[in-house]
Amino acid sequence: MNLEIIMRGKIRSPLTYEGNKYKVIDKLKKELGTQKVFVDVFGGSGTVVANMDSEIRYYNELDKKVYDLIENLSLTHVLSIVESVRVFQEHFDLNNELKRKENYYRARYFYNNNKKTLNLFALSKNSFSNYIRFNSKGDFNSPCGKISCKDYKALRSKIKDFQEAMSGVNFKNLDYLNLVYEVIRENKNEKDILFYFDPPYLGTVATYNNAWGESENKTLLALCELLDKSGYKFAMSNVFTKNNLVFQEWAKKYNIIFFGNVYNNCNYQLKDKEKTEVLIKN
Repeated sequence: MNLEIIMRGKIRSPLTYEGNKYKVIDKLKKELGTQKVFVDVFGGSGTVVANMDSEIRYYNELDKKVYDLIENLSLTHVLSIVESVRVFQEHFDLNNELKRKENYYRARYFYNNNKKTLNLFALSKNSFSNYIRFNSKGDFNSPCGKISCKDYKALRSKIKDFQEAMSGVNFKNLDYLNLVYEVIRENKNEKDILFYFDPPYLGTVATYNNAWGESENKTLLALCELLDKSGYKFAMSNVFTKNNLVFQEWAKKYNIIFFGNVYNNCNYQLKDKEKTEVLIKN
């Protein structure tokens, strides 16, 4: 990783994604430490892996749309990305305050019929809170935001910093079970590997949690136990709520670090305020 970026401080992903760890990245980084190999298993926005200093880093994301977006934001020339945002906004007249909402939904319809990656990024710069969200059909369904992207210089700077921080990262688009197997195979005889899991959280109602249930959670916990017994390091961000007491009992076997409720300003529903975010590590 570029030393200048390390000295500059924490990196913010250009992609706004529910549950990203930007607000707690300093504490998270301190707790995770530095290993030879760092694996961000549920990579999302890329915020965590972009801020890690390991010699070998992996970004993995199963959702192909999100994966393609982060890969493009990391590897496509920054000027091409910024220009694609500008052209997209001008084409759909998204700076027109009088017709902004009408034009936004026209642009959203256009994206959902062509699914071009950089169009998704441009659209997200105009969505509510800049979030990306998809329905069960895989269509982008975030509502219209109040403003569009106008400061292209700031956008260019943010993407440039992110790309420098992501330099050298290995990109994977795999189910987490297959990912763990592949990373171990690619780093044969190496035990200094940390698998970092930030899965969807049971007991919360964020939109990206819809496909994650008790069965998936049970399999993940079993995998963590297997990694621990096999001499590998793991760390998992999750939450304690009144609805996941079984998980809380499981966590007592390992180290528990409390982070508190860090999502008060996000679009979680009221019942999500009755939770405490934690980091579990062996």
